[in-house]
Amino acid sequence: NYNILFIICVPLLTFLAGYGYALTRHNKYSVISKLQRITKLLASYWLILFTLFIPCGVLSGEYRLSFSDLLLEMVGFKSDLNGYNWYVYFYIYAMMVMIPASRLIRRYGIPAILIMNGLCVTTCIVVHMIPGWNENIFYTAIWQCALWTPVLFSGYFCAIRKIFSRYRIRYTLF
Repeated sequence: NYNILFIICVPLLTFLAGYGYALTRHNKYSVISKLQRITKLLASYWLILFTLFIPCGVLSGEYRLSFSDLLLEMVGFKSDLNGYNWYVYFYIYAMMVMIPASRLIRRYGIPAILIMNGLCVTTCIVVHMIPGWNENIFYTAIWQCALWTPVLFSGYFCAIRKIFSRYRIRYTLF
């Protein structure tokens, strides 16, 4: 099973999303700027979805095109065509949650992160208590977002506090 080799990829990508969010020069608190970023991601994803994944799926006979499935595929909730499209809905979630979270983290620092992480853990526990939660795509999405949000906050915090730039790290080949 090669999946164990790639288990670090999701947290690393999530950490970098939080770190990158802090480094953007856009208006960090503007809902409009975040909606523009989401629109850019969706436009790129939909281009690939409609020109590659859907035609290949339909032509191979493996995918039956239904309107409801198509809508779920378009935002990443369903992954019959592309198993790695979970990041689409997570990105939308991350852009929206970071607007208030970034304000709280900048103002209150670690106590804000601890409280918000507590809310994430509570959300994961509550979702797990729902019978059949892992068979419902929306409960699964809520659980995944809550699970990875603390990593997103950590990336943001490290960037605004310049944790990595405080240390001179030299990379050499030899």
